[in-house]
Amino acid sequence: MQISSFKCTNASLHRLQLGYYNHFFNYEDCITLSRSSLNVQCEVLSIEVNNPESIINLINNIIKLRSLYIYWNNKKTFKQLLRTTENDESYEEHSLNTDELIQWLKVRLPATYLIVKIPEHANNVQIWI
Repeated sequence: MQISSFKCTNASLHRLQLGYYNHFFNYEDCITLSRSSLNVQCEVLSIEVNNPESIINLINNIIKLRSLYIYWNNKKTFKQLLRTTENDESYEEHSLNTDELIQWLKVRLPATYLIVKIPEHANNVQIWI
């Protein structure tokens, strides 16, 4: 899938559903998406991701985003930056189940955001911004 080819000139695009074909968007994919022309139009985004930092990137960079539906790939590990001291940084392989992802997001997002697990789908999370 070529994300870099996303070019949209339709000003009425408000809802976008990406993924659900076993293509989990990685961090670089999400950066590319957030820099595309879709970032000023999309209000509701459904996407499959495999890195929690991708979620933060999408929320911070898609200007009109009101709701984000995440299908979480909890089988994928990602490298998490660890800071043991101010000058000592290292990366550690880590994986999160969906409940851990929700807790991870709650620490990093404003308390005004509502973050919930979708009961019918164990790996789905919805965030209202």
